[in-house]
Amino acid sequence: MAILTTETHPDHDVIGRRFRAFGGEYICDSYDTDCGFWMTPANPDQPYPFDVSNTPRKDERRNVSERAIGRTYHRVWNGA
Repeated sequence: MAILTTETHPDHDVIGRRFRAFGGEYICDSYDTDCGFWMTPANPDQPYPFDVSNTPRKDERRNVSERAIGRTYHRVWNGA
């Protein structure tokens, strides 16, 4: 089991980058070789866009399959 982070792999294509999915933005904070990428909400106080209860995303860190990158989680490019 290896954990890759922005400190260990600063030039990685996914780790440390912003992604958009499910109406919000996420930052990939690490990659666990046993279970996939870990996504943390970029705006944790923003409520879910499709949730009528307007629940904040504070604790919504998600584990994402490698196959979801580019399919469900799309990279946010900032003109660079």
